[in-house]
Amino acid sequence: MPDTIKSGDSGNIAKVTDDNKLRTYTTIESEISYESETNKRGYTWTSAYDYDAGDTIILLKNTSSTLNLIIDAMAFSSNVSTQFISHFPENTTLAGTVVTGVNLNKSSNSTSDSSCYGDETGNARGDIIVQGFILANTSMVLPFDGAVVLGINDEIAVDFVTAGTMGMVTIRGYYHSN
Repeated sequence: MPDTIKSGDSGNIAKVTDDNKLRTYTTIESEISYESETNKRGYTWTSAYDYDAGDTIILLKNTSSTLNLIIDAMAFSSNVSTQFISHFPENTTLAGTVVTGVNLNKSSNSTSDSSCYGDETGNARGDIIVQGFILANTSMVLPFDGAVVLGINDEIAVDFVTAGTMGMVTIRGYYHSN
């Protein structure tokens, strides 16, 4: 009979191989997937409109009093080639068109603890996180993989430099304990 390891709580037995190794299997799940499914805290915010040169297409502020807002990815598109600039504004007097966060878990009715605006006009460009170019009539997804963290009252925004008749930005993120 092969060696075994017995669980102290359930009495379940795990087999050990002849060379004294325990064989295990794992499932890898992204943190946004876990937060969306388990805690119902994954969201997207999207702003799309006819924009002017230098517009802030979207600004997202974490208004949670207890949770960080982790940015997983951003998606950009425009009908013209343009430069995008993603930055951290501070202490913005929010103005523009309200954007409501959409919960990625359709079984949840919970809303995001955020203030989000499209065509936002009250911010000043803060520290630049990333900038680049998108070609006309194409889309680009920029994965942050959770590296961008918005603490309480922190903000992130995306500006497009060249005027166009349709610009779109989607921010995907989730809430996580501080």
